[in-house]
Amino acid sequence: MVSVNESWVVGDWHAMKSFRGGRDQGVHHDYPTFETAKALMTTNLVQASVIVALMDDTRLHVYPRCFDNQVERSARRTLTLEKVM
Repeated sequence: MVSVNESWVVGDWHAMKSFRGGRDQGVHHDYPTFETAKALMTTNLVQASVIVALMDDTRLHVYPRCFDNQVERSARRTLTLEKVM
């Protein structure tokens, strides 16, 4: 990540296991709104996450440009991730 932006550092690591055919996780954001707003105002960037899929056809729902508590559901995009080996 340093090659992308020298001020970025790795913070916490989290792992989540989803079961095939399971229900979608509820809509949420990983960073508090005040942190995202502060990052946008001071650096013109927002925090980043890395998603790794261990199974083919892993679906990730994203809401582009939805940083606060109000999610525009029509903005939803579904990414289908494939494992890379």
